[in-house]
Amino acid sequence: MRRLLPWVLVALIAVGAAAGAALGVAQKTPAETPSQWVAAVLATTQRAGTAGFSYTQVTSSPNADLRSSLSGQGSVDFGTGAAQVSETDHVVSFSSTGHQPLHPVHSTNTPKAMVINGTIYQSDPIPGFRFTALYRVLPAPKLPRAQRGLSLALNAPVALDALRGPNAVASVVDLGPATIGGTATTQFEVTYAPLHICAPHQPPAVVRQRPSRVWVDNAGRLVQVRSTSYFSDRLPRGVKVPAALNGYPRAPMTTVATLTFSAFGLPVHVVAPPASAIAPAGESSVGFATARADTCPSQ
Repeated sequence: MRRLLPWVLVALIAVGAAAGAALGVAQKTPAETPSQWVAAVLATTQRAGTAGFSYTQVTSSPNADLRSSLSGQGSVDFGTGAAQVSETDHVVSFSSTGHQPLHPVHSTNTPKAMVINGTIYQSDPIPGFRFTALYRVLPAPKLPRAQRGLSLALNAPVALDALRGPNAVASVVDLGPATIGGTATTQFEVTYAPLHICAPHQPPAVVRQRPSRVWVDNAGRLVQVRSTSYFSDRLPRGVKVPAALNGYPRAPMTTVATLTFSAFGLPVHVVAPPASAIAPAGESSVGFATARADTCPSQ
C-alpha cells in the first residue's frame, strides 16, 4: 500500500495507543462519550453496505519542492472489504547521481488499485523505476473486514485515519447545518487528546493531532471528513536527521486531506485484472512496512 506522506515524517514520527479523553460532545445521548459518537457514525456508514467515494490531498509549503497534490475516486463494499480506486498524483521526488546534490523531479502518476478477498492489485509507477502499468499483487495486512477495502485503497483513507487513529477523541462540537454535493448534513468539529509516546532510543514525545471536520447526513452516515496535519520542521530535542535524508529539502508543511462519500447502497462490482496485466512474481517493488511505539510508562 502506498501513501504520499512526507518522508521526513515517516522517518521521525511513530505512533502508539492513546488512553483517556475529556468530554465535550454535541448531539449525543447522556451516556455517550465522544469516542462512542465517532464509532457510531462510522458503524452507521458501514451499515449502508456500499458507497462511492472521492478524495483530495494537498500539501503546501514555503518550499515549492515540498508541495504536492493528488485526487482520486472509487467505490467500496464495506461488507466484503472489496474496493477499487484510481488516482492522479502530482508529486516531486528527489534524485541524485554519484555524489551530486539531490535535485527535484516533478512527475504526474496515475496509480490504480483493486482490493479483493484480502489481495491488493496495484498499478503504481514509482519515481526512479521503469514505468509500467502492470499490476503488482500485494498481500493485505490483517484488518477488520469493514476496514479492508477503503483502508487499502491508495490514499483514499488518509482523511479518515485520524478518526480511528491512536489519538483518543476528546470532544465533538456541533457547527450547524451544511450542504455537501446537494446533500443536507450537519457539520462537526472533532478534537483529539495528546498522545504521549516512547520510541526506542528516542526521548519521550507528545503527538498532537489537529481537529477534523466531519459532515453527517440525516441518516447518521459520514458524508465527508477532512483532516489537517502539520510538520513544523523543528525536530524534537535529541532527534537527528537520518543520514539517508541529508540534502533533502526541509520546510514547514501542511497537508489537508478530504474524503467524500456518495451513492450509498448502490451495487459495487470489483473484478481482478486479467493475468496479462499482472507483473510476474518477483518484480514487485513495493510492500508494507510497520513501525511500533509504546505509550510511556507514566501514561
